[in-house]
Amino acid sequence: MHGYTSSAFVIRNYSGWSAISEEDGVVVCYPQGTQDSFFQSHWNANLGISEVDDISFLVALAEYLQETYNLSTDCTYACGMSNGGYMSYSLACEAPETFRAIGSVTGAMSAYDFQNCDPSTVVPVIHLHGTSDFVVSYDGGVDDPNWGSAGVPEIIDLWTGMMGTTDLDEIQLPNQEIIDLTSVDFMRYHQSPG
Repeated sequence: MHGYTSSAFVIRNYSGWSAISEEDGVVVCYPQGTQDSFFQSHWNANLGISEVDDISFLVALAEYLQETYNLSTDCTYACGMSNGGYMSYSLACEAPETFRAIGSVTGAMSAYDFQNCDPSTVVPVIHLHGTSDFVVSYDGGVDDPNWGSAGVPEIIDLWTGMMGTTDLDEIQLPNQEIIDLTSVDFMRYHQSPG
């Protein structure tokens, strides 16, 4: 799912998922969000910026694709960037029976989701985020009453707490872009009782 003000076309060309789909034989869908009250394309991840029911829309879309293309209900996942990442968390909170794992890239959790998430089943999460992100802060979200001020560490604490994970492996991955002096830390939380 694309970010706020963006589009399915942009995320399709930007994400690299189509190449993964062709190489690994998976199906990828790029849905388009509708306009919010500011006439910007968005996903209503319990953000209070529209009345659009994107959770029902995405669940219906997933079920349609599963039925039409005979796709596994056990292997349906949601992934989004920025506002799309927020939407992924909303789906994990409210539709874990449809979306069996989620990914959030530069996203976070809305204030509503962070305070009210109580899924019937806790699904696995992968979260990718830069510590220098100036749009959705790694340490403080968006700092807005609706978008939320929970940072990635708080979100991961919430999620690992719900999953009951007991182990953490932390590995520093090799820097593939020497010029920009970035580093990548891979943190894997595992060994949940469920």
